[in-house]
Parts: sequence; C-alpha cells; structure tokens
Amino acid sequence: MYDKFGLCAENVHSFEESIKMYENYGDSIKVSINSNSWIYKINIKDLKDTTFNIIRYISDKLKDLGIPEDYPYDYDPVKDIEPESLLPLPDEKPEKLISLINEFVQGSINLSFFINPFTTFILYSRAIPLSVLRAFLDCDIGKIEDLANFLGLQAYSMIDASEINLPTKSPEKVFLLYKLYSQSLYDNIIKLQGFLFHIASINNNALNIINDIFNRSYNDAINQIHITFDPWKNYEEIFTFLNKTIKDDVSTWVNLNIANGKIVEIEETSPYYYKVQLSNKIEIIDFLIKIYPIISIGLVNPSLRKNSSYLTFVLSINGFTKKWIERVIEHEGKT
Repeated sequence: MYDKFGLCAENVHSFEESIKMYENYGDSIKVSINSNSWIYKINIKDLKDTTFNIIRYISDKLKDLGIPEDYPYDYDPVKDIEPESLLPLPDEKPEKLISLINEFVQGSINLSFFINPFTTFILYSRAIPLSVLRAFLDCDIGKIEDLANFLGLQAYSMIDASEINLPTKSPEKVFLLYKLYSQSLYDNIIKLQGFLFHIASINNNALNIINDIFNRSYNDAINQIHITFDPWKNYEEIFTFLNKTIKDDVSTWVNLNIANGKIVEIEETSPYYYKVQLSNKIEIIDFLIKIYPIISIGLVNPSLRKNSSYLTFVLSINGFTKKWIERVIEHEGKT
C-alpha cells in the first residue's frame, strides 16, 4: 500500500518511519497519504471527468456521423467497482488489486504522446499550417474542415489573425490553431497527458519508458529536421535572441509581435523580461512554416493574442530546443 499508494503513518515520509511509528504506538497511529505519492498529486475525480469528456466527445461526434454509440453513458467505474472486492483475505496477496493497477499503468503508457499514434497526431496537428496538413493527408479541403471541427482547431489568417472560415481561397496564408480553454478534444487530451506522467510514476520502469521515448523522439527530431533559414542575415537576430534567453531544461515564454504580417519585435516574458526590435522584418507566415517541424513535436507551443498595438504569437519554448537553436546558429541557418 505504501509502494502503490503512498499510504503511511501520518506526518512521516518513508515506509521505514511508518513501521517504527507502528511499533511504538500500535493501532492508535493515524494513517495518511504521502504528499510525494502519485495519488496525492492527482485529483481522481478530475482524471475520471477528463477521461469521460474524451469518450463522450468522440462518441457524440461519431453519432453525428451516423455511427451508433456503444459506450454506456451510465457506466461509472467509481460506483460500479466495489473497493472491498479488490482487497485480499488475510494471508493472501492482493493479486486482483495489483493486476488492476498494472493494467492502469499500461493503459497510461499506451495513451501517451509518441506511443499512441492517435494522440501523437493530435499533438502534431494542434498548430499547423493548413497547406502542410492538406499535403500530409492528401485530401480535399472539405475533409480538412471536418477534421478541424472534430479536433477543435480554428483557422486564422497569418496576416491579421482574423478567423477564417474553411474552405478558403488562400490556404497558403492560413494557420490552424487549437482553441484555448474550449473543452475541445485537444484540450482534454493535453490535460490527460499531465495525469499520465503522474500515473506512470507508480512504476519506475513505466516512467522510464515514457521519458526515454520522449527524449529519443526529441533527439531524433532535432537530428533529422532539415531547415534552411535563407537569407540567414534576416533570421540571425531572432536566433541570437533565442539562444541568449533559452536555458536547458527550462521552458521560456517568447512573444513575436506582428505588424502588417511581419515580425517587428521579439520579447521574452518568462522567467525574465527582455525585448529586441528587429531590423530585418520577416513574414510570420514564412517563419511559422519553417519552424513547424519543431512546433509539431511539442518543443514549441504557439498561441495567438491580439491587443491594440500588435498581433502577438506567444511561443512557449521547451529547453530541449536549445540544442537545435545552437546548431542553427553554428551552421548559419542550415540544419
């Protein structure tokens, strides 16, 4: 119970301390959940609700397409599984409970980005040029429109950030972004991924598997992505700025401020504040399409914001990207 759920004597931090407490005070000790355990860090109801939201969302969309649902809406594992049925009799091993936990951990691994092809596609498509998605799927714009509606993606003009209704006559100037806080499929998948890392920590081997796959995926992408930033002089200011502000293993927030479709200044907002006016104005369309391979694997997460002065692309940049930025600079825009 300590290994799987962090159950221990109150106000102690290890199994050994719990045993000593029990030896000293017997059954009078209070029992609590260790604050470092996975189950303490997860709101189980929130996890269940998020999972149900995904299932119901997909079920409703399939129903709209004329595919009958086969998921019982009234099924609730919290209510339908009796906890006492999972507990062993005296002197027996809790095989049923352990089996359920192992299935739970394996399910978490199976749903993770870079392991599950469907959740990985959602990661790749959460921010993507319309022309790139269309070329990848090799389908007509009508099917792209259906997919965007299914995933909760909104089409935006890369000139003035106005919302675009698909189909459009200028797909090369359109970027698809997921809608923040919209309870879309993407929102819930991202939320679920946060739970999965905590769940995987029940089993160090499972957590190592997920971490290894993430690290390998990032390294493979950085080593295999080939982009040419030409003319390099136009892009050098941006990469010099990024190289100065981004640290290894630390996420950094960077704003690209846009006027008339061009990047006019770049600023860091977290963890510090630093701003540079750009002498060479780059089309935001060109820049986003060039860096899309880095966006697609989750190393850069973009969002869009408008104010009275600028259209701003907000980039949350993973510290892992530092290696790639350094290589871009070393090879003067060729990777």
